[in-house]
Amino acid sequence: MPKFLHLEGLRGAAALIVLLCHVQLGFYPNHVNDVFKAMPAHWSGHLNSAIVWGYAFLLDGRLAVHVFWVLSAYVISIGLFRAAEPRAYLVAAATKRYFRLAGPCLGAVLFAYLLMKSGLMFSLGLTTDNEWLRSTYDFAPNLLAALKFVAWNAFFDYQGSPNYNHVLWSIEAEMYGSFFCFAIFGVLGQSPHRFLIYALVPVGLVVLKMTWLLCFFVGFVLCDYDYLPPSTTGLLGRLKKVEKMVFSCPKWSTAIFVGLVIWGKFALHMMGLIADPANLVMAVLIVYLTIRLAPVHAFLASRPMAWLGKISFSLYLIHLPIICSLGSWLFLYGWPTGWVGAIACAVTLVTSLGVAAIFQRLVDAPSVQLANTIGRYFAPRPPIGPSSQD
Repeated sequence: MPKFLHLEGLRGAAALIVLLCHVQLGFYPNHVNDVFKAMPAHWSGHLNSAIVWGYAFLLDGRLAVHVFWVLSAYVISIGLFRAAEPRAYLVAAATKRYFRLAGPCLGAVLFAYLLMKSGLMFSLGLTTDNEWLRSTYDFAPNLLAALKFVAWNAFFDYQGSPNYNHVLWSIEAEMYGSFFCFAIFGVLGQSPHRFLIYALVPVGLVVLKMTWLLCFFVGFVLCDYDYLPPSTTGLLGRLKKVEKMVFSCPKWSTAIFVGLVIWGKFALHMMGLIADPANLVMAVLIVYLTIRLAPVHAFLASRPMAWLGKISFSLYLIHLPIICSLGSWLFLYGWPTGWVGAIACAVTLVTSLGVAAIFQRLVDAPSVQLANTIGRYFAPRPPIGPSSQD
């Protein structure tokens, strides 16, 4: 549905950042540190750090995955709060979730397996300077092991090995996070007291050391809040009125958004918030502001960003095998110039986008159709909800 194109565009931007992050880690592992060292000495240390953090945002794959999680919870929850028959929608969404994710993951793992079997994983020939990439596919391929990895390990036991696609580390969290949202809705539904109970959930997650679930929980609660009826009164109603005033001037609020996404992590770092806690805060703020700012809507809903969003899941899944095969081959055996790394990066980027578009059409789209068919089997009366790739 066009209404949600800006959310798809944000997903596309996050997938592209993951690709850029992995290309940098593979071919220029010390690149951000080198940029920092090259800063003019007469600038203050804080200014140096702010510039590097702003540049590093474009290569922050870990933050991009946290954005995926918050956004995923928000999108799958829209149907729960908009459906004419919420319980039917819940059953359909829960029963199809594994199949929605498993189809594309299977395609990506088989893609990597075929490259390995054909001896095309040239990352094995890289030097120790590229250790992360060199150790990615350093085992003998086995079809049964690949199928077990994608059917079970990727979803329920990611520590299992061998690993046929390292980006699938996020899928286990995606699976559990989705069902966490379904469980909360199944228990609380649209109870008038649910927001009071919501306030207790983060405490439980922190005590249980499951803070990564906060990404999904906050996305779920944000969606619930956004889809409250216009007649909502009390504290939540007053909060909505304050929001309306705050975002009534899109120019300055958009400037704040741009400043946030570029230097937000630097500010959090200066306050002592680092690593995944900082990623959580940043991801929530990015999704929250994306939903509320019209200029950001317009950019993310533009044709290029909407297209990137359409292929985002495919791009996320297939880019690593391309980096380890074609990209590594170019890096090892390409033109003997100082630009060999840049050429490898550029060709990898373009090829990944092209293969992702094909993968989306041949693998991802049919997987969505199959998952929807399964969902309709368990909930034969299709509820009203958003048209989404989730």
